[in-house]
Amino acid sequence: MVGATYAWFSDSTEIAENRFIVEIPEPGTESAWVLGDNRFNNNPNQLYFDYEIGDGSAPPNGVPIERDIFIGQEFDVIGKVIVWDENDMLYIKYVMTEGDVKIESALLYAKLTVPNFTGVGNNYETADESFTWPGVTEYTFVLSQVNGTLINNITSSVYITGKLDVYDNR
Repeated sequence: MVGATYAWFSDSTEIAENRFIVEIPEPGTESAWVLGDNRFNNNPNQLYFDYEIGDGSAPPNGVPIERDIFIGQEFDVIGKVIVWDENDMLYIKYVMTEGDVKIESALLYAKLTVPNFTGVGNNYETADESFTWPGVTEYTFVLSQVNGTLINNITSSVYITGKLDVYDNR
């Protein structure tokens, strides 16, 4: 094939007279999860961690609690969840650290009881947010209470987990 060139990096190519057309695939939407210390149910991606009020302090000068956000069974880290409390509020911030990864929707479970659900549907009852294309690289949930208890009155752990749908265009 003299004079023909093919693009090895695309899904498909087409050669027309004096034109080279490359179709670049749209970014895919994938599920991402918050990495925790404890698993609930049988899904290896459903993990949670516990947070004690007062454990994290506000960035940039404080020391918040940080956990990874990952996709896939290989735990491909694409971001961080950053948690702290300040002025009677609990802050849970999702931040994408990989270029070309955006948050399409973010679900949060932050309760005084350990999560115990299948992950089917929206059982992340605390909060959820959706964003328009192309998505966002960070989002902060701000809670004044958990399970009806004001943040400054909580004396037990707050159990936190999250699920995100992300556009991964890496």
